[in-house]
Amino acid sequence: MIRNTNLNKHVILFFIFLFFGLKNLEANNPNLKNCMLLPVEDGFQGTISFKVFLNIENYLKESDWCYYKYNSEILNILGSYKNNLSSHLRNKNVLKLVAEKTKAGSLIKIRLTKKNKGVRLRLIIYGPNGVDIYFDETTDVEKIDIGEITGTIKSWLNIFSKEIPYDGKIVGILGDQFTVDMGHEMGFISGTIVKIIRPLKKKKHPLLKRIVDWETVEIGSAKIFLSSDNSSQGKVYDYEPKKKIKIGDWVIIDTKEDEKSIKIPGPIITKDTKNKFNFGRLGEIGLLLSFGTGSAIYNESASDAKKIGGVLLGLDTNLELWFTRNFWTEINFSKGFGTFEKEEGNFSSLTSTSNYGQFKLKFGFKYLPLGFFYGPQIDGYLGFANYSYSVDHLPTVNLTATSVSGILVGIRGNMPIINDLRCFVAFDFLLGPGMEEDTQLNGTPQSTSHFHLSFGGDYIFARNIKLTSSFSIDSSKGTYSELSNVKFKNSALKAGIKFTF
Repeated sequence: MIRNTNLNKHVILFFIFLFFGLKNLEANNPNLKNCMLLPVEDGFQGTISFKVFLNIENYLKESDWCYYKYNSEILNILGSYKNNLSSHLRNKNVLKLVAEKTKAGSLIKIRLTKKNKGVRLRLIIYGPNGVDIYFDETTDVEKIDIGEITGTIKSWLNIFSKEIPYDGKIVGILGDQFTVDMGHEMGFISGTIVKIIRPLKKKKHPLLKRIVDWETVEIGSAKIFLSSDNSSQGKVYDYEPKKKIKIGDWVIIDTKEDEKSIKIPGPIITKDTKNKFNFGRLGEIGLLLSFGTGSAIYNESASDAKKIGGVLLGLDTNLELWFTRNFWTEINFSKGFGTFEKEEGNFSSLTSTSNYGQFKLKFGFKYLPLGFFYGPQIDGYLGFANYSYSVDHLPTVNLTATSVSGILVGIRGNMPIINDLRCFVAFDFLLGPGMEEDTQLNGTPQSTSHFHLSFGGDYIFARNIKLTSSFSIDSSKGTYSELSNVKFKNSALKAGIKFTF
């Protein structure tokens, strides 16, 4: 009887320890979807902060991405420090205490200050340690308009919600079964297939000092079998070799898996990945409009040049696929149309319906100097390219439709300038290209060359959408003798949109 009593005591103590241990882990590392709105800092003697606070608080309570963590005691304590609230909200220990008391993973801080006749608006989202910054945006509103102010904040919060790198976190484990801190309101329903990912290291942006990326490793795949409002239970059916789930691992809903084809087996299945190369599933597709100029020049001698040229309007499409973190391939096709007229030289006035075409196939390697995608990137690539210059057969100018093709060699670099904006520059050339005329007018060229130069920028408009613009120059040349040669040149300003998938 005494032994049974002692055993029962040990069992009870074990479960008490387990319960409080899990609670402590959850409190120290809560989900970013558990959000807390801090008192609004106001440079207008409190005339607009309360309205903004109520509006944003209602939005968070009704949102489909945030479990709002309200704590009146904390708000009342912070509210008593109105005179120096700003300094308190910059204190990491104060922020950490608020996160611990509310079990919030995202501390949302709004600051309103006077700016001419309007408002300077800033939104910062801190992590539970009071130090990590996951979002930081500032803008000026020209007039004091509560609707415009709160609308801007809501749009930022929507962007942040899409940047959270997981759907839920593991807070409890029993063998191969686990508990997720998110329920069916966040998409965890019975039968949902999920990936389990372990974060290894945070990565900060070198310029913006924000958490922008994580070093992670995949642990396995699982299936949700039970879901409630605030939590879910799942079971792992597929582990990576030598990996086991832990509390704090990320859970990501896998929308690409067919749940009907997945059956949770009795024994654990382990993947054999030693001799298997796994391709990535990410890519980017772009569509751009181009406006530019083109020209074709025939130099018969140093003093006798005949040139036609004009405006070209066109379309540029681009498909980029990322095999792995560093290896990628890209297909680019563009076409421009216009009418060329006489611009230089002693010949009869002519017009020519002309077009310009480009096809590129690239295979490249991406080097990340700082180790993550949000920093600078340098790409080297090889491939094949074909450029076509179509002009009407103009024997008096020694010009005809011509194509230039060969092995492509190039380098491309890009880096962040300000938040959500990156600039890029690219240069490539053809290695010993061939030049062919549809109608033989000048014979076989003694030497040929082609180069491409482009620069521009990409702006992240939404999570999977970029606005892009660039300026490019392409130039091809064929030399037939010491004095005679043919040159084709095209320059274009391009603007459009890219979709990431």
